[in-house]
Amino acid sequence: KEFLDELNRDMQAAADDLDFERASRIKGRITIIESLSDSQHAVSTHQLNSDVIGIYREETIAGITVLIVREGRIVNTNEFIFNKGSNVPSEELLRMFILRYYDSTESIPHELIIEDLPEDATVIEEWLTSKLDSAHGAKVRCTVAQRGEKAALLAMASKNARHALLRYKTRSSYDDERINSALLQLESALALERPPLRIECFDISTIHGKHSVASLVVFTNGRPDKSQYRRFK
Repeated sequence: KEFLDELNRDMQAAADDLDFERASRIKGRITIIESLSDSQHAVSTHQLNSDVIGIYREETIAGITVLIVREGRIVNTNEFIFNKGSNVPSEELLRMFILRYYDSTESIPHELIIEDLPEDATVIEEWLTSKLDSAHGAKVRCTVAQRGEKAALLAMASKNARHALLRYKTRSSYDDERINSALLQLESALALERPPLRIECFDISTIHGKHSVASLVVFTNGRPDKSQYRRFK
């Protein structure tokens, strides 16, 4: 708590100084620390036997987390990165993941807790029930959680999926490739001779044609270059 309080003070100070990039970085640290606290208390009062699937999408990639809950406790967490384009609907992405994931695992739950039901949810339930092959005739069902403990577990899974995606982006060259692609698109769209490795953007404000003030922001190699920012009178 003391560490979180200190980070919150630092974030507020950065915001007061209009250093929103630093404030955003601190906010990310706060979110990760709070998620660690959440995972320590993810115990259901019911004897849940469920898999909770959380998805977080960002442009062309998605982070997916499966919380494996048995007898009301999270016994394992699996994380995946799906490199699928933004043109794939979220419902189809979930369906694709379910089919691939449960085709390769023998750990079949009695319930899937998910954000949305795929169109063929009944077919998926029947397929998973056959894989479960319960001696007591138990069936697998898909549940859309909207409130209560199940909704809290789903929110945690989605948060973990977001963190999985952030870690992937940190250790990979995804952001660099995305920036390079954007620069090449600008080169093409503006018919430039080469990619715009330095971009200067000006905005000028006046009051009835007088008291002009201008601001300059600079991007170098596709990233904000704040040491080059200027304000003019």
